[in-house]
Amino acid sequence: MPTVLQIDGFMVRILTNDHEPAHVHVVRAGGEAKIRLGLKGEAPELLRISKGMTDREAAKAYGIVTRSHLKNRFWAVAQNRFCEWNESDQMQQACKTAF
Repeated sequence: MPTVLQIDGFMVRILTNDHEPAHVHVVRAGGEAKIRLGLKGEAPELLRISKGMTDREAAKAYGIVTRSHLKNRFWAVAQNRFCEWNESDQMQQACKTAF
């Protein structure tokens, strides 16, 4: 699971060969938040918080992804990588229309 961004002890990771929707896993000290990447100008969406992450940490994780998503071209690269790693016909069609 490659780490694509690390800030304040939070590691933003993308699983290769993962499922839709395009998302990242933000990990910190045994906890994890799963955050969907926004498509075509949409804001990211918090999908799930594991038991090991507090609500405050999840909010910070969401903020990291949102700020990075809106300010950096980096997320376009991350989304393209997600599509490259997921080669099913259904995923490729979704990637063509979403990104």
